[in-house]
Parts: sequence; structure tokens; C-alpha cells
Amino acid sequence: MIGTLVLVALAAGVWAIPPPRPEEYDFLNQNYTLPLHILKRASFKERYVLQGGAVVSSKPSAAHIVVSATHRCSDQALDKAAHGVSLMVRHMPYEVFYGVSRSHGLGIFTQAESMAAYPENYNLADTPQCRGRCSGSCAHTCTFDGRKWSSIAGLTNSRSVVLDHVVMCDRYDPYHHNDNILVHEFGHLVMGYMPSQWRSKINAAYSHEKYARLWKPGVYATANSAEYWAEATEAFFMATTRTDVTGGTNMCGTSHPCSTEAQARSYLSQHDPQLFDVLSYAYTNHHPELPGNIKVCL
Repeated sequence: MIGTLVLVALAAGVWAIPPPRPEEYDFLNQNYTLPLHILKRASFKERYVLQGGAVVSSKPSAAHIVVSATHRCSDQALDKAAHGVSLMVRHMPYEVFYGVSRSHGLGIFTQAESMAAYPENYNLADTPQCRGRCSGSCAHTCTFDGRKWSSIAGLTNSRSVVLDHVVMCDRYDPYHHNDNILVHEFGHLVMGYMPSQWRSKINAAYSHEKYARLWKPGVYATANSAEYWAEATEAFFMATTRTDVTGGTNMCGTSHPCSTEAQARSYLSQHDPQLFDVLSYAYTNHHPELPGNIKVCL
């Protein structure tokens, strides 16, 4: 997308909780803008996802979500990423899809390039002068807990970006085939660009969760409303087998992950109906019986 875009914020600044290592750190800025000259500097391979989930290689005139890859990424990684987005959006109501189409979409990058390959993240790039330093003028190159942004596997602002090894689910995947961070990050993008009244419902559901203690406290999934939504998105699509960060959203009341997507959705609907109502709307237009067919590895 060319031009200036203002991101409807989920929260200002940086979350004050460490992400579960070696995971992504989510950086959602308030009133996020990107100058036109910076956007024009970037060149990527692209696929375009249409409402209904079709993936095309030529930019269409209809509303679409852009899936980008740096030129160092393989075409296979780009196609897998587009397929993952397709599975997440194919049952979306138009108003949610159209909102997300106004974002910069999803991008993948190689480890050598880091997320700073994308113009939204140029300011996070490490520099020779800041190598090994996070203080003073180098603070912008690091997360609050002292890790370099260039070492992080995923992030979302006006674009979700994910490491190509995560998409490929190969032997270099930092999550060891336990966590589909593409689904997690794209979930953040959906929350950021869905109709505001539905985003308000997520915040209300999170407030109720904190009061009722529906899920395990003190973990990533209950840290804030954005992670509550993103972890629940993964549970809704059975896209994670982790049990340390999900708060129980993917565990069906047991000590291990749910056996099927249908079981996971049924448990979410019974245990946290306010949250499930938004998940069902955003991803299936209130038809949660429609399968996602998403796995940890695409």
C-alpha cells in the first residue's frame, strides 16, 4: 500500500512483559505513520489474498491482503505464507477482511536480513555502533528486556512480519514445530484492523477474564488484551501445541492440548463465551463449524 497509514492502536508503546522466549515481541504503535519515500524504497516478492481465500500473483483491483517476501526468501516460503493467510481469512465477514486489507499485510524475512528488511521496522535495525549495546542511543535497537530486535522472529505493527524458518517449519524453526507464529502475528493484525466495536468487545472480554480469572494468570496469554486475543486465535485454529504460554486456551480443561479443532472451539465457547463470540465472528462470520484446517506447520 502506498501512502500514509494511521494504525488504530491496541495499546501505546511497548508491552511491559517479556514474551516467551524465543518468541516474537509485539510492537503496536499508536498513531503509526510511514512516510511515502520510505515505502517507495522497499521492493518485495508478493502474493495477494482475496476475500474467500483465493491467492493470486498479480495485484487485483478488488480488496486484497498483501503477503510479501524479501528476495532472499524462497518462493515456497512465500506461497506457504500466502496459504496460511488464505486459510485464516477465507470465512471472514467482509467488514473484517476489508479492514485488514487496509494494513500492509504480512511479510516474511530471512534471519540474515532480520525484520528490519521491512520499512515499518527500519528504525529497529542493529548497527555496527550498537553491536552488543542497548543503552543510550542504542536503546531503539533492543527490546525492553535487552534482546536485539534483529534477533526476534516476529512482530506486528501496520504489517505482521515473520521469520521464514517459522513459515517453513524447518529444522531452524526457533519454536521447534510447536507454535505457528504466523497465525499469532496475523491475529494481532486482525485485531488492529477489525471494526472498532468488535475490538472493544475483545477488551471487554479481557476485563471480564481478569475479574473472573477464566484462564491461568501470570502467563503470556493473560498479559494484556492483545496477547489474550492472539493466543486465543492460535487455540481457535489449533495452531499451537504449547501449554506454557496459552493460559489453557488450547487445553480443553486438561493438562495437554485439545485433540481436535472442534473440541478446542467447543471448549472456548463454553469457558469464555465473550471471547469466543469475537473469534467466531472475525474468522468464520459466526459459523465456527467451518473448519480452519490450519496446523502448527502449514
